[in-house]
Amino acid sequence: MLNLQFLLKNKGHSEEQLRKLPFLNFFDNQINTVDERVFETCSNLGTLVLQNNNLTWLHPNTFKQLTILTRLDLGNNQIDRIDVKLFEKCENLTQLKLNNNKLTIL
Repeated sequence: MLNLQFLLKNKGHSEEQLRKLPFLNFFDNQINTVDERVFETCSNLGTLVLQNNNLTWLHPNTFKQLTILTRLDLGNNQIDRIDVKLFEKCENLTQLKLNNNKLTIL
C-alpha cells in the first residue's frame, strides 16, 4: 500500500519546489491512495501522470487546486467510479486518459 503524499514528502521536495513543478510523473509506483490535499501546493502543474498504479477511487477535491492542468493520465489503474466534481476546477484540461480502468459509466 503506497500513498502519493508519502512519496512526495520522501522525495525531499519543499513546498516552494512543488509550487514550481510543471510536470509530475508517478508512473508504475503501486500507489493506491491519493490524499485530497496532496496537490494543494502544486499550483503550476500542467501535466500529471498517475498511470499504471492501483488507484480505485479519487476524492472529488483531489484536483481542485490544479486549475492550469492540461494533461492527466489515469490509465491502467483500478478506478471504478469518478465523482462528477473531480475535474470541476480543471478548466484547462485538454487530455484525459482513463484507459484500462474498471469504469462502466462516465
